[in-house]
Amino acid sequence: MPNCSREDMRTIGEIADRALQLPWADLPTKLDILMDLTTVHEKTPLDLHRLATADLANFSHDIGGIRRHLNRETMELEDNFTPRFLQR
Repeated sequence: MPNCSREDMRTIGEIADRALQLPWADLPTKLDILMDLTTVHEKTPLDLHRLATADLANFSHDIGGIRRHLNRETMELEDNFTPRFLQR
């Protein structure tokens, strides 16, 4: 499993800040979002730059989908959810 670089962590922080501006039903904290994104990125590398600059609909799809479909016990995405911004 690859580790996140400092640049990755900086970008994940920017993504988390943007995600906190979304209307949430479960009101996650920044730490919740940071942990979710880091977990997914380490298992299934995300194109963090594209995600950070995505339009609102695609950004919301990936962030909301990760929040809903990440099993925090197994650290796996479930229900066949696939983020749109995977590394190519």
